[in-house]
Amino acid sequence: MQVKDLDWMEVTCLLKSRAGLEAVTEIFNEVFPGGTMVDDPQAILHHVESNDWDAHEFSPAVLAEDHLKVSGFFEQDEGWRARYADLRSRVAVALEAVGESCSWQEKPVANEDWSESWKEHYHILHYGTRIQVVPEWLEPDVPEDIVIRIEPGMAFGTGEHETTSLCMNWLEELIRPEMTVFDVGTGSGILAIAARSLGAGRVDAMDFDPLAVLATADNAARNNASIMVYKSDLLAGCVGRADLIIANIVTDVILRLIPELDAHLLPGGYLLCSGIARERAAEIGAALAAAGYQVIEQREDGEWCAILAQKGAQA
Repeated sequence: MQVKDLDWMEVTCLLKSRAGLEAVTEIFNEVFPGGTMVDDPQAILHHVESNDWDAHEFSPAVLAEDHLKVSGFFEQDEGWRARYADLRSRVAVALEAVGESCSWQEKPVANEDWSESWKEHYHILHYGTRIQVVPEWLEPDVPEDIVIRIEPGMAFGTGEHETTSLCMNWLEELIRPEMTVFDVGTGSGILAIAARSLGAGRVDAMDFDPLAVLATADNAARNNASIMVYKSDLLAGCVGRADLIIANIVTDVILRLIPELDAHLLPGGYLLCSGIARERAAEIGAALAAAGYQVIEQREDGEWCAILAQKGAQA
């Protein structure tokens, strides 16, 4: 007997601010390991107003939206309603902790439409003056650009988040021909692939999560990017020294990384770290100074910031 394919239910959590966005996204990534979708019109408007992106790339409905949306898909099997109730309960607890609330939307999706329906949430993303991240089913709008192909269905990041875009925009200024780059906590590998595409020589991409290692290896193959990919707890598994270390992780992990830098960063080398909440930037700066590093510049996007620091020649 042939079993009929089940339909799907798209569930969306609508947030009024970014206060709970990170916590909600983390919960969705656990519930939907195949990937979640985040629509952040505030970030889009910021980049449009800063002339980073062109407004015509986005529909008027997207630009007029005043809520942040985090979405995932449940297969409508016997237990999906219980899993949905559990998701809503976990999200409510997380938002209550930051004084926020949310609303929900549900939209049935027929099984025959499933393979295409989620694609409408993704667009080409532009960084710097010549980098674009392109979902694999689209064609680049400027073929002469550096094009990074990505599979947006995965759970390790496709470049939309401010913490990643801060690094992507900075890499174009930092990468020099044949320099050595280590990307710590690589996630999807997007920053490591960008560094290699910009002309870096040796590029190591490392992550403690074995699924992230697999995702990075897959993306490197998709982009014909010759990078070394391996599992490592921060720099513990790394051999040699780099001209640039990238760490797009979180504040507490960056603090744990700083004591490991000297063994793996060349004199005069740079650390580019992101994933730092603005209110904790001074804490990172103080820790870097105490370790003998000079903060060169700090850049901000919304509630997040990235810091570029340099190791002294005599350090």
